[in-house]
Amino acid sequence: MDALTGRCCLKCGKEKEAHEFRKNRRYLNGLTSWCKTCHEEYRRHWRIKNREHQRHMDALSARRRRAALKARTHYALSPEYRERMKQNVREWRKTHPDWRKNHARRHTYGELREAVLTFIAERDGWLCTLCGKSLDLPKASYDHIVPVMMGGPHRLDNLRMVCKPCNMQRGAVLNRKYDEATE
Repeated sequence: MDALTGRCCLKCGKEKEAHEFRKNRRYLNGLTSWCKTCHEEYRRHWRIKNREHQRHMDALSARRRRAALKARTHYALSPEYRERMKQNVREWRKTHPDWRKNHARRHTYGELREAVLTFIAERDGWLCTLCGKSLDLPKASYDHIVPVMMGGPHRLDNLRMVCKPCNMQRGAVLNRKYDEATE
C-alpha cells in the first residue's frame, strides 16, 4: 500500500488506509506505526492491568483541575489577594531601594557611537584584549570589564575592545585573570 494512502499496521499486520492511523510528526510519513484500533485495544488492556495507577492519575489530575480553578476564580479575583500582592511588591521595593537605578543602568545606555568604539579600539591597539587577535571595526565589540549587571559603570575606563566570539564566551562574569594581568 502507498505511504500517502495508507500503511501496514505493525501490531496486527493488516494493510489499512491512512485515516486509520494517528498523525505523528516524529514518524517519517507522519503516521504512527500502529492503527487506531490496535492502539485503543492496547490502551484498554493497559488500563485494566494498571487500575491502581490509573486511579491515582485520575485523582491527581482532578486535584490539579480543582486547584487551578480555585486559583483562577477565588484568589485572582478577590480584592484581598490583589492587595496582598501589591503589598509584597511595595515591601520588596523598600528592601531593594536601588532597583530603579539598576534597571535604568542596564536598559537605557543604548549603542555606543562609532567614534567612541573607534577610540576604544585605538586605545587598545586594535587587538582583542582577551585573545590578542587583530580586529577591524565590523569584527570589534566592546566589553565591560566589570559587567553592568554586577554594578559596573558604563564609562570608558570600564570598557575594553574584544572580538565578538570572546565577548559571547565571557558573558556577564568577571575575568579575574585579565584584571590581574593589567594591574
